[in-house]
Amino acid sequence: MDFSNEVKVLADKFSARVSHLDTEEATKNSLVLPFFQLLGYDIFDPTEVIPEFKVKVAAKQGGRVDYALFLKGKPALLVECNTYGTSHSDEHLSQLLSCLRVTDARFGLLTDGISYSFYSDLDHQNSQESLPFFEMNFLDYTESQAMKLRQFAKSKFHEDKSVAQAYRQKYLKGIQIRISHEFADPTDDFIRFIMSSEFPGSFTQQGVKHLRPLFQEASNRIIDENVASRSNPPPYFAESPKKPEPTEQSTELINWTSIDKVSHVTHRDPPIAIRFGESESQPIDYWREVLREATVWLVRTGRLSSEDLPIGGSGYGFPFINSVPRSPNGPDYWDPQRVFEGIYIETNYNANNLIEYTKKLLAHHSTDLETIELRFG
Repeated sequence: MDFSNEVKVLADKFSARVSHLDTEEATKNSLVLPFFQLLGYDIFDPTEVIPEFKVKVAAKQGGRVDYALFLKGKPALLVECNTYGTSHSDEHLSQLLSCLRVTDARFGLLTDGISYSFYSDLDHQNSQESLPFFEMNFLDYTESQAMKLRQFAKSKFHEDKSVAQAYRQKYLKGIQIRISHEFADPTDDFIRFIMSSEFPGSFTQQGVKHLRPLFQEASNRIIDENVASRSNPPPYFAESPKKPEPTEQSTELINWTSIDKVSHVTHRDPPIAIRFGESESQPIDYWREVLREATVWLVRTGRLSSEDLPIGGSGYGFPFINSVPRSPNGPDYWDPQRVFEGIYIETNYNANNLIEYTKKLLAHHSTDLETIELRFG
């Protein structure tokens, strides 16, 4: 059984158990310890799973976490538990991060047995400012999250890679939050920065105050224009030939575009459907689904099997489709999708790359690209 199926089996068990849990010990025994087993740890081995793990925090004695998972003789993950359904407090997080800073462990975990929030030793600030770099809820998760959880499995754990991902996720989330805050309520420094780049000169505090409503209006306009652009997407052609006026006969030709003419799509809205020849079209919502549907079609028509894999590369010799969710003798996929048993695609690419890799995959199997069409809004 592959890891994603193991996650599903455990999630089904968790769903049946949660209504019977009302204490922290029950949560640990019924949810947390089975989670450790999912990751491949022997919960009965005191050299791998240590309950009530004690550390010396600052000048006081007796700092502890509920569990420490050990790998190769040193702590890999510190765990703080709450009763199922209980939210994590700042005190719990502060204790976890304090213990994390004085041990060799690079990662900490807060959990109520169902929701798992992963932190790293990058979080040296106070608990209110610390954000998890990865979260997963066993009652509401995606396959992508399940595969990302796999990096913490005992047999797959690579500290350097996990730290690198923690950096990436931490800063991505921080940037998103900061931009959202500046759009909703711009700071004086942000207003001065923008204005100085567009209108050289200094701005007094009174001037900044008068400009603030304009920034908020501009933010609202950007949002409105982005929403409107989804209803009226720009052309996606590599070249933009002059199109005839729409007629009843030509409308279908305008809406459907062969994939070989689609390029330079970064920051564009994705197509709404894909079709192969004259067969029935498939609706899609995201760019990654173009690659997925092309893979599904190749498998169903007998053109592609797991024996043909791996295929492709991104310039670094990294195949975008393989029989397992990782590069041969290389790193795991960042955002894998399982298409069929034994066929996985990597989807952690931008829109341009996803289109190019779809073309490569189709061309690899001698497919006439002009017969594969995308439909835009």
